[in-house]
Amino acid sequence: MANVAIYLEKNPPDFSSLGEGVIFTSDKSGTRYEFMVAGQPVIFDALPQEQLAQHLLGFSGYVRQLKDDPEENRRDAVDRISRIRCVLGMITDTEFDENLFEPLSKLMWYNGGLVFSYDSIYLYDGSVLVGPERH
Repeated sequence: MANVAIYLEKNPPDFSSLGEGVIFTSDKSGTRYEFMVAGQPVIFDALPQEQLAQHLLGFSGYVRQLKDDPEENRRDAVDRISRIRCVLGMITDTEFDENLFEPLSKLMWYNGGLVFSYDSIYLYDGSVLVGPERH
């Protein structure tokens, strides 16, 4: 099971890169997007906007304390985090592999952004900017 958060610069996100199968719902419990990857359902729950600033502050703090990563990479990560306008928590039983990363990569490319998984920040090309998976 993948434990992934998607951080995007656009809000609302443009899901056109994922094709026409994205289902959008919004109600008092929040905003949700659903689509299929390799026959498996993938659900994104959007972090409420009123929680975004505090969440990004904590995320930036996490990045700053990653002393095993070069200062330049940490500064780049914090700069990218400062541009985030939407956070999507991903729910799926699918493993975080190339089948799952491909649509996420497209989503990041179209919306600007990054992926956080395995305590690391991934860019749209699959490279790791900071975190233990970089080492």
